[in-house]
Amino acid sequence: KASWVVAPTFSVSNSNIGGGVLYAESNLWGRSKKFAAAMQVSTAESGLFVGYLDPNLFGFPPLRLSFEGQVRSDRVEEYRLGASQEEPEVVRRTRLNSASAATELSVMIAERVRVGAKYRLMLIDAQAPGTDTPVTEPAFEPGDVQRDTSLRLLVGIDTRQNLHAVMEGLNIEGSLEFSDPGVWSNFRYKRFGLLYRLLWRLREEPRLLAVATDEDVTRARNMQKAVDRDIHKMHAYVRFRESQTPDGPVYIAWFEP
Repeated sequence: KASWVVAPTFSVSNSNIGGGVLYAESNLWGRSKKFAAAMQVSTAESGLFVGYLDPNLFGFPPLRLSFEGQVRSDRVEEYRLGASQEEPEVVRRTRLNSASAATELSVMIAERVRVGAKYRLMLIDAQAPGTDTPVTEPAFEPGDVQRDTSLRLLVGIDTRQNLHAVMEGLNIEGSLEFSDPGVWSNFRYKRFGLLYRLLWRLREEPRLLAVATDEDVTRARNMQKAVDRDIHKMHAYVRFRESQTPDGPVYIAWFEP
């Protein structure tokens, strides 16, 4: 009947060995607030996670606030196409370091309908390949830290209730998630999703790109036109300016598509 638990964790596989510890509290400060913290150190993935849930924000039951933060380092391996599971051949290996934070605020309407929004921010730093492998080509171009953010709007039926330190009931929800520069993200998932879908469909429909009425083809053509317009603007409007350097004059121009 204790409201808290401390437990060890283990990871044992051919390419990942390690362990950690988990602490969870379901009745923080005796006010039904939830808290969890976990740490793991292993050869493939290591990190620290912290989560907090306040089901009665400011003592007001309809308001609910959650927060979670995470710092982790993951080893990413890519295998040669057609390699067997018994003898996989690594063609590229790199490491991703990331730090993320997310918060969700929701409100209960008519004691059953929950409406809320969740915002997530992740900073991703892709490292160059390590010296412990003969692979010298990075999985993708390492460089500046990038932001991967998303905004999720949700609505659902929530009958959960706090019975002392225990929460029980039913929760069914639907959500709509945005992840693009409009919510401060460096990634454009819709663009890559469209290109992947077109490539997959071209396997069965070789003449797909000739179908002008297809929705995916239309979106891809519009993206192509946008690139063509920026190329024209760069050729027509970019003006170089002379700048003096110790090695002599250089000409510099700035263009942002």
